[in-house]
Amino acid sequence: CRPVSVCTPSWTSGAGSQRSRPEEMYPRTGPVSCTSLDGFFSESLYERFALWRGVEGALSQVLAGAQRVLERTLFLRAEVERKAFWEGHVPAEQVKADIERMGFSSLGDTFIPAGYDQSDVLYVRTNVLDLLHGASRVATPLRPQSGMSLGNQ
Repeated sequence: CRPVSVCTPSWTSGAGSQRSRPEEMYPRTGPVSCTSLDGFFSESLYERFALWRGVEGALSQVLAGAQRVLERTLFLRAEVERKAFWEGHVPAEQVKADIERMGFSSLGDTFIPAGYDQSDVLYVRTNVLDLLHGASRVATPLRPQSGMSLGNQ
């Protein structure tokens, strides 16, 4: 991963992104170094992960650099956008479909149609029981039965 320029409104906000916003709310930029999650955890002793990703428009890019980490991820919380807040925006429905193709099932989405155009989606790895207990104990991925949600079981 090469160094990127991060847009930030001020040092006190804690907000910022490597992507710019159309309304130019982040007037200052500065270089920062970066690495992929796979690179950061390459020497990791962690067997399992629960990821919380709020990366201001760069979720698809982060997930692309986390293939090995995602294989060991039990739960993933992802911030998705339905409006193009960031330059290079990937729509929420595409990001959600990509995450499901990576082996995750959605447990819920905080999106309210009359509300804000960003939401948080919580995912569980479809083979979470295999990861927790070993493949020899559970042969099938976790999936709700027809007409039943995971929260009602």
